Amino acid sequence: MAFSDYDFLEEPVEELNVVTDWPEGKIDPRLARTSYSSELTYHGCPRKYQLRKLSATARVVEEWRGAMTLDFGSLLGEAIQGLIFGDSYEKVVILALSKWDAALFLENDKQKKSFWYLLHAIDMFQGHVESGLLEDWEPVWFTNQHGDYVPATELGIKIKFPDGHAYRGYLDLVMKNKLTGLYAVMDVKSDSGAFIQPGKYKNSGQGIGYSAVLDKIAPGFTDFVVYYLVYLTKLERWELLEFPKTRHQRALWLRDRIWDQNSRSDLVRTEGNYGVWPMHGESCMSWNRECEYMGVCDGNTKLLTKPLTVEDLVEDDSPFSFIYDVEELL
Repeated sequence: MAFSDYDFLEEPVEELNVVTDWPEGKIDPRLARTSYSSELTYHGCPRKYQLRKLSATARVVEEWRGAMTLDFGSLLGEAIQGLIFGDSYEKVVILALSKWDAALFLENDKQKKSFWYLLHAIDMFQGHVESGLLEDWEPVWFTNQHGDYVPATELGIKIKFPDGHAYRGYLDLVMKNKLTGLYAVMDVKSDSGAFIQPGKYKNSGQGIGYSAVLDKIAPGFTDFVVYYLVYLTKLERWELLEFPKTRHQRALWLRDRIWDQNSRSDLVRTEGNYGVWPMHGESCMSWNRECEYMGVCDGNTKLLTKPLTVEDLVEDDSPFSFIYDVEELL
């Protein structure tokens, strides 16, 4: 496959305000903005992480399956959050229908995913709530750093690290125990496994990381709980997994993020922002699909990716309700 410098651009390069004097050894800001999912990509293959962050042109791999999986998981999470915060069943269903991008009657038989399976999962959860699930818990509201009083659902969080790095994410849901006052981070997941595997979730950095920020938002509590509300699509069954998290575990999570940040900074110093970062061949296949950069990942990075622009230098912080320097969380 042949590439020219700017074949992938939709407009002439002179209109993009390209940054041509970026200091050598300083990380491209696009590579420094991370999240739970992008950290997973980085751990699996630094080269894939680099190409994704720099907006490399990728092949489309099983587009309809990917779109349906994203729709199912994200809309299921939104529906559960809505029901917990008091939205009517009719409202969450209409919202899910309005946001469903895949064909309405398209179905993934193997994983039991479709819009109609989505409604079935919502129905089942509503039934569990009416039978007493989460009856000792109540949703909470916080005053964010913009001064707004907001429900503790889909809270945008940002942790700033040295060397320009930032970890971003959206906290699904925070609830408080009516009896003990204990706070809990709740994360809604869909899982197409044939059985529940607690080890898949127990030490997940996503829940631990969110609880690290919750420790700052709701000070005075040493321990927090992370709950995973998991819908097993093949079994058509909900599971509730509980994992207490201590201050020690949250400190280890912050240490691990600093390690990731340092390793990327080292890569920039040794390989450059646009060199060929390490490629992990064992990650070329994921979920029985080839990587979208298969066959081109060993090419010239600058010919595969978009150039750094002035607009890339500053991130809009308005979506983030809580922003902290990592030192504030230690």
